[in-house]
Amino acid sequence: MAFWLALLVYLGAALGGIAYAVLRGLALWRKVKRTGGTFGEQAARVAAGGDQIQVHTERMNASVARLGETSRRLSTSRRLLDVQLQAVREARETMRRLLWFVPGA
Repeated sequence: MAFWLALLVYLGAALGGIAYAVLRGLALWRKVKRTGGTFGEQAARVAAGGDQIQVHTERMNASVARLGETSRRLSTSRRLLDVQLQAVREARETMRRLLWFVPGA
């Protein structure tokens, strides 16, 4: 009799364990489905952010190219201005030497 009682307890525990595992598995499956949807939404948000970063990077590269060109033009203009200022200084010095006798010249 003890054997049959032990067998009955064993079978009850085994069936209870299987039922518990099945219920926990179903709960896990539901959580995975919900989490998968959330991951999908977040992945789409991250991808959109990546697209925005790409756009900003392209704009930045275009601005850097324009800045480089503008800097080259400014450098050329500055060198031309330096030459012209030197010519004006030399002309003033020449006029002072020639017109030393004129007051205020």
